[in-house]
Amino acid sequence: MEDIKQKKLQLLEETVATYNLNNRCADESGKCHYSPKSLGLEGISPGCAIGRLLAPELQEQFDNTQPQSGADLVSSLPIGFNSLFKRLPEDLQTLGKQFLSDLQNLHDWKGYWDENGITEEGLGKVQQIKRVHELN
Repeated sequence: MEDIKQKKLQLLEETVATYNLNNRCADESGKCHYSPKSLGLEGISPGCAIGRLLAPELQEQFDNTQPQSGADLVSSLPIGFNSLFKRLPEDLQTLGKQFLSDLQNLHDWKGYWDENGITEEGLGKVQQIKRVHELN
């Protein structure tokens, strides 16, 4: 169990260190894209918080996948789609849907980022994620 908590904390810290307002893989409406290729951000963005952990082919497949119905949604976040979660590499699935959704939400909300990186509001979200997932 401690190993999974360490992996979650490491991934959270890497996410904070990776992104700023200009390299998040989200379009103007705030919709996440797993692949930087889908937004013409190759070399600028590694993809979204979850997408950067996937092979390029899987990133593109996820960008082209839409939910079949409301029943397929676990949350409003793209990573919450049951069908997508089941296609994630097993090492990511072990981190759990809720953690991955929380991590993706951190990435997706532009108010959490500025040109230099994470904002004070974003740091508050990070602390909330740490509390909820007992990562302190």
